[in-house]
Amino acid sequence: RVVLLVIGSDAGAPKSGRGGTMEGGRADALQLIVLDTVKRRGAVLSFPRDSYVPIPGHGTNKINAAMSFGGPRLLVSTFERLTGLPIDYYLLTSFDGLADIVDKVGGVQVTVDMNIRDQASGAFLDKGRRKLRGRQALAYARARKTLPGGDFDRSRHQGQILLGGLGTFQRQVAKDPTRVMAWLGVMRDEVRTDLPFPELLRLALLATRVPASGIRVVPVP
Repeated sequence: RVVLLVIGSDAGAPKSGRGGTMEGGRADALQLIVLDTVKRRGAVLSFPRDSYVPIPGHGTNKINAAMSFGGPRLLVSTFERLTGLPIDYYLLTSFDGLADIVDKVGGVQVTVDMNIRDQASGAFLDKGRRKLRGRQALAYARARKTLPGGDFDRSRHQGQILLGGLGTFQRQVAKDPTRVMAWLGVMRDEVRTDLPFPELLRLALLATRVPASGIRVVPVP
């Protein structure tokens, strides 16, 4: 089993008007990916950012504050205490990073599960299968104020974008296996991680054989 913490920071994104560093920001997107590498199935556990939890050395606070207190390592420790799961690696990006990743790979296919008209995030999307560009994907990942489930819906949508990225990756690699290296190049440019490159490559090759239908998106209640 491999457990990955995928983090979206609200800082370190100058094109989005967000200063500071990614590591010093708050974690606005929190997805715990649990992958069974033998059975090739898993789950994306979506954690609402406003969940109040114990943060080691900092009492009880919103879970998204852990990274601003102590960087990704403290956020990982917070998740390990909360879930009882040892986390193998983290991956961190920003508002700009997500938009740039999506644009650099040519967009991602996502099944938008409701009509969205959200002025605050800039998300104006109709329900159905959609190919999202970078800023559209970012808006879908951020929209919450007009959604019936608020932050729970937003967390679920963030998980859907990850699965949409997996499906896009698989279709591209099926047509041209060298696309694996192109995606890894995008990761190098836009994502901070403690994944060693050999392990990152191993997981990328594994991802070509993990059906998206075998991965559930589960918003944590």
